Amino acid sequence: MDSQNEGTWYDYTQLLFQATNDLPPDQLINLPNYEYADVMFALVIMDPVMDSGHILPKNQQVVANTNKPLAIETGIWIVDRLFCLEMLYYSATSIAQTLYTCVYYHIPPTIRCEEFNILNQRISSPIFDEHFFKYAFVLPIIIATAKCAALIDVELVKRNVYVGEDFNSDKYDETFWEEVSSESAILILKTSINIFTDNQEKIVELILYSRQQTSDTLCNNISNSSSDFPISDPHILIEAALNRLKMRLHWLQTLCFIDLDSLYLNRARILNSQLEINQVQLCFNTIKKFNMCDLSNVDHHAESFFNKNIASTLSIHIPVKRLEAPPMIISIDRFEKFLSELSTIDNLFNANSIEQILWFSQCFAQQKLTAFAFTRSIFQSILFNSNTFLLKYSTNCFAECFISNSVGVAAFTLVENYHNRVEGKSDSNSSQGCDFNTINQNIKDFVYRFKLVLINIFKSYYQNQSQQRRIQLNLLCYVDSLQNSAKQLDYDITCYIKPGGYLQHFYDKKLIFAPNVTLYTDLLSCTIFKLIESTTLSGFSQNLYESYEHPLIYWHLHENYISHKRLLEKVLSFADIMNKHMELDKATNNSFELRRNSSFFNSISDTGFTFVSNIDKVAISSFYYDIIPAMELLSLSHYLFFKILKEIGLLVAPWDSYLIKNLGEILNIVTIGYLGGSEKNLDLEHTNESKFSHTLLQSNICNSIINRSKQTSIESKITQYNLRFRHFLSTNNRESYSFKKWANSDENVFDSMTILAAFESIQCNLNDAYERFENIKKSTVEQKKTLTTESYLQHVDSLSKLCLENKHSAENFIKSIKFDQPSPDIFNLTFRKIKQSFEILYSSFLNLKNKKSGSEFSVPDSKNIADEHNNEIALKELIEYYSTNTTQNISETQSIESNSTIQHYNTFEINNDKTNGIYFATKVISSLNENIIKKYVYSLSFEHNNMWSCINLTNKNPQ
Repeated sequence: MDSQNEGTWYDYTQLLFQATNDLPPDQLINLPNYEYADVMFALVIMDPVMDSGHILPKNQQVVANTNKPLAIETGIWIVDRLFCLEMLYYSATSIAQTLYTCVYYHIPPTIRCEEFNILNQRISSPIFDEHFFKYAFVLPIIIATAKCAALIDVELVKRNVYVGEDFNSDKYDETFWEEVSSESAILILKTSINIFTDNQEKIVELILYSRQQTSDTLCNNISNSSSDFPISDPHILIEAALNRLKMRLHWLQTLCFIDLDSLYLNRARILNSQLEINQVQLCFNTIKKFNMCDLSNVDHHAESFFNKNIASTLSIHIPVKRLEAPPMIISIDRFEKFLSELSTIDNLFNANSIEQILWFSQCFAQQKLTAFAFTRSIFQSILFNSNTFLLKYSTNCFAECFISNSVGVAAFTLVENYHNRVEGKSDSNSSQGCDFNTINQNIKDFVYRFKLVLINIFKSYYQNQSQQRRIQLNLLCYVDSLQNSAKQLDYDITCYIKPGGYLQHFYDKKLIFAPNVTLYTDLLSCTIFKLIESTTLSGFSQNLYESYEHPLIYWHLHENYISHKRLLEKVLSFADIMNKHMELDKATNNSFELRRNSSFFNSISDTGFTFVSNIDKVAISSFYYDIIPAMELLSLSHYLFFKILKEIGLLVAPWDSYLIKNLGEILNIVTIGYLGGSEKNLDLEHTNESKFSHTLLQSNICNSIINRSKQTSIESKITQYNLRFRHFLSTNNRESYSFKKWANSDENVFDSMTILAAFESIQCNLNDAYERFENIKKSTVEQKKTLTTESYLQHVDSLSKLCLENKHSAENFIKSIKFDQPSPDIFNLTFRKIKQSFEILYSSFLNLKNKKSGSEFSVPDSKNIADEHNNEIALKELIEYYSTNTTQNISETQSIESNSTIQHYNTFEINNDKTNGIYFATKVISSLNENIIKKYVYSLSFEHNNMWSCINLTNKNPQ
C-alpha cells in the first residue's frame, strides 16, 4: 500500500493492550461522568475505516480555510458536491450528515452577517479578484440552497409525514441562514447571473490569471489535462457556472411559488411553479454533460471543503455517522424524479370530479418508488389545509360530493324532496322520532363524522408504503364503527317515507312496497371495500405475503370485487327505482339547483369542477362501476393461475419444499415397496451418498410428511387464515370473508375441474378483462381528457398489458409440455385427482416405514443414530421389509372424505387399482415430476404494475 496516498495500517489490538497497560487501575471506570453511553457514542462517531485499523494521513483531515482564494473549478466542484448532499437531505438524511458538512454552508452565526454584508457590497460593485468566485458564485448558491432547505423543512414539520421515518427534523440548534430571506436570496442569484452574463471577458482573464498564480490542485489538474477535455475552456467553465446559478434560481422560485405559508396559493402560482420546473429541467440538460463532482483527478484539497467531523461538534447526545456523497449522476436522477413528482401538482387543479382526484391519489400511492416526503406532504397540504379542500372549498361540501358520487344525490335530497312536496301537512311520524328536522340534523352529524375519516383516507395515499397500509387498516376500524349510526339513519329515512305513512300518495300505485333505504350503509360498505382492496394490494409491493399464500390472497381480492360489484348494482338499482316509480328525477334536479347557492358550488364553474355528473339520474361513480368487473376477472384469473402452480408443485409451501425436492426418492421407495423390486433396484448409490446419509434422508422425509400433516390440518389452516385477515374479519362484513366460505369455495371450484379447463378459464377471463380495460381506455379518451385522467389511463393501460402477458404465459406453458405415453396427461386430470395422488404417495411412504407384517416398525431417528453400523442394520431391515411386501395389498378401512379440507395419512385406500390406487398415484406424480417440476420454474415480475404481477413460467433447460 502507498502509505502517502492511502494511509497506514496499524494493529489496533496491540495498541489497545499497550494503552490499557499504561493506564492506572480503574482510572476511566471510576470517573462518574464516563458511562457506557459515552463509549457507544464514541464508537458511532469514529470513522468506519478505524474498525479495520486504517488511519488517514493528517493532511487528509485538514479543513479548508474559507478566506483563501478560490478558483472557479473548485467552486463548481463544491457546488456540485453540495447538490449531491442536498438530495440526500431531501431523501430523509440528517442535515448534519449532508449540508452542514460544507464549510461555506456551516459558517458560524457571528460571521454570517459579516459575510453577507461583504457579499452585498461585492455583487453591487463587482471586484474581479481572487475572491470573486467565492462571493459571486459559491456563496449565492450556498445561501439559496439554505433557503430551499428551509422551505422544505417548513412543509415537512406540518406532520403530514412522519418524523424519523420520512425525514430527520433535528437542526442541532442551527438555522438555515435566517439572516437572509428567500426574496433576498433570489435577488442575489439574479445579480450574480447578470454579472456572469455581462462580464464574460473579464472573468476569462481572471480564470487565466488564477491558473498562473494559484496553487489550487484541482485547478492545476484541469488546466494540465489533455486539450480535448472541454471543461478546461474558460468559456465553458463560465457557462457551467451560469447554468448552476440559473438552476438554483429557478428551483428556489419553484419552492417559493408552492409555499403555503408565504402567500395565498392559487392556480396562477401553481402554473408559475410548473414553468419554473421546466426551466430547472432545461438547465440540467447542460449540467448532465459536464459536472465537476465525479472527476477522478480531484485531489484531497477539494475534499477539505467538506468537514465530515462536523457532526461530532453539534451534539454529544445524538451523534451521527459520517456520510459520503453519492455520485452526481445518481443525484441528478433523484432530482429529476423529484421534479416529475412536483410537476403533477397541477393535475389536482385540472380534475373535474372528486372521483378523479381519488383515482389520482390511488395511482400516486401505487407507483413503484415511494415519492419524496416533501411531495407527499405538499399534496396533503393542498388537498386539505385549514378546513378547506383544494385551498378554496369547504371540506363539508367535499364530503357531500364524495357521498353523492358513491351512492347518489338522493342521500341528501330524498328526505328534503318528500318534505317539500308535503309542505303544510303535519308529520304523522314525528312521534316515532323520525321527523324531518331530526333526520336532517342526523344526516349533517353523520356527514361530519364521515368527513373526518374520509380526509384521512385521501391523505393515507400520500404516505410511504408501510405507513399507508397501517393507517388504512386503522381507518378500516373507524369506518366500521360508523355502521350503527348509518343503519339507524337509513332506518329513520325508511320509516319516514314508508307506505302507509303520511307520504303514501307519492308512491307508484303499482308498487306494493317501497325499497328499504340503505344509502348510508352502502356508503360505508363501499368505502370498506376500497380500503380492503388498497391494503391487500399494498401487501404485494411490500413483500408481506409468502408465495404459497398468493392463491388465498387473490381469492380474497376476488370476493371483495364481487361484493363491491353487487353493491354498485344495488345502488344503481335503487336509484333506478326511485327515479321511475317515485318521480324523483324532476324533484332531485330542483333540489340540487337550490343547493348550488353555496359558495362552493358557485365557484365550481370558475375552475371547471363538475363534482356531481348526471344529476338527473343520480351520480354514481362511473370509474368504479366500469373497472370493478374487470378487476373481478383479473383477480379470478390470478387465483386460478396460482392455484394451478400450487397443485402441480411449482409453487411450494415451506413444509412441502423438502418433499418436492426429494420427490424422486419417495417415488423410488414407494414403487419398489408396493409394486415390486429387489435390493439392487433401490439404487442407493445414485447420488454417491453413504447408507447413513440415505437413511437420514428417509427419516427427514418422514418428519417432513408428518409436519406437512400438521401444517395442513384444519386447525392450522384456520389459524393461518385468521392471522392473515384478522383486520378484515373484525368488521361487520366478516361473514363475506370467513374461513368456511373460503374452504367451501376452494373445494367446489376444484372438485371436478381439470388443469386444462382451469388454464382455459384463465385465458378466457384474461381476454375478457383485457377487452374491458381497452373499452375503459377508449371511453375515457372520448370524454374530456384532463391531466388527472392520464394517471387513471396509465393505470388501466398497465392492467391491460398485464392481462396479455399472463394470457400468453398460460398459452405457451400448455403448448410447451408434452406427456409421452404411458405417462398420464396431467392436464386432463382434475385438481382433486392430483391432490389425492400426492396424499396417497406420502401415506404409502409412511405406511412402509411404520408397518412390518402387522407389527410396528420404526426407522431410527436421525438424532438417535449412534453410528453407521446401526444405520446399516436398520437399512437392511427396511430392504427386507420392502421385498416381503411387494405383492401385499394394504387397505385402510376409511376412505377420503370428498368435502374435507384436511387429509389424514392413515385414511387412504391404497391398492393396485390402476385408476385410483397407489399404481395410478405413482404414475401421476412421476409424470408430474419429470415433465413439470424438474423442467420448469415460475417467477414474478412487476414490470407493468406495482401491485399486480406478471407470472412467468420458464424452462430450466431450454433446447
